[in-house]
Amino acid sequence: MQWSFVIRRVLQIIPLMFFVIFGLFVLSRYLPYDAAILSLESQGVDIHGVNGGGITNSILDKERERLGLNNPEFYCTLDFRNTFFPQLEWHGTKNQFHSWLSSVLKLDFGNSRVDGSPSLQKVLLAFTQSLRYTIPAFLLLLILGISGGIYLARGNSGIRNTIEKVLMTLRITPLFWIATLALLFFTTPYYSKFLHWFPTVDVYIDGSGPSYTKYLLPCIILALHSMAYLSIQTKNLYLQTQGKFFVTGLRSRGISELHIGSRHILRNVAISLVTLVTSILPGVFAGSIIVEEIFNIPGIGRLFYDAVLVGDWNVVIPILILFTMATSLAYLLGDLLYVKLDPRLTTI
Repeated sequence: MQWSFVIRRVLQIIPLMFFVIFGLFVLSRYLPYDAAILSLESQGVDIHGVNGGGITNSILDKERERLGLNNPEFYCTLDFRNTFFPQLEWHGTKNQFHSWLSSVLKLDFGNSRVDGSPSLQKVLLAFTQSLRYTIPAFLLLLILGISGGIYLARGNSGIRNTIEKVLMTLRITPLFWIATLALLFFTTPYYSKFLHWFPTVDVYIDGSGPSYTKYLLPCIILALHSMAYLSIQTKNLYLQTQGKFFVTGLRSRGISELHIGSRHILRNVAISLVTLVTSILPGVFAGSIIVEEIFNIPGIGRLFYDAVLVGDWNVVIPILILFTMATSLAYLLGDLLYVKLDPRLTTI
């Protein structure tokens, strides 16, 4: 593998991350909240005067001055006053974006509005909880999805047709409905004692940590929903490659179907499968928002949902940056797999 190709792909992530961070800064200036009030609230100040306190305009002005909210937003601005031609006014590093970017690079996102704890600490703790079941779910959907697609492409039969119809039904069924039905039927003996296969959900974190059996059903649900799409696409790719001329030539030479499928068809399908897998990986994290809310898992998806509801933007922003990094690394991994499968792609 050529290291120049790897370095080039890694460097392409930097402007993408800068664009995302810039967009989040602009968005944060139009969100329905006052950063000074949020900062005072995280410090334990009685904002609403519940205990007879409250804040005055002078306190708000001092907090805005401390946070640099009275500074210009960017490094330079255009001055349209007293002239027909706009004048460029340079502010140097004394601007809001520079201060905000410096804090982000230092991984300082402030404190959570909910409990006053450091935002990054909450995000990383929730992210580790999500990894407990998203990584096994991703590995499970890879194994079942690719092997299932190859099995469906090997011929037509009543069993294969039934499996394909079930997969199509799973694919078009909303994830929240599948998760809700699984929660109702498979975690309680209310409907039948023979359906009580999984432990009751409601994961919580204590000194010993949650049991891994709590994540079993969410892992299966998340894997099955994405596996349906991967199986059907793998089947289509396998059938398209199976009908090409080089496969016909191999058969005419008397080579067995098992050798043709494992050594030639799968090798040609592999690059397209990498594209499918890298596109599915961000969807797994997106699906975690629904799964964690239904199964009460304190993961990154549920934290993101709850933070948006209460306007805890100090938590929302690092989560969005983390999602962007995870997506970028997924596509970077896909590029590296492309090169591993076909070294000629390093010239692209």
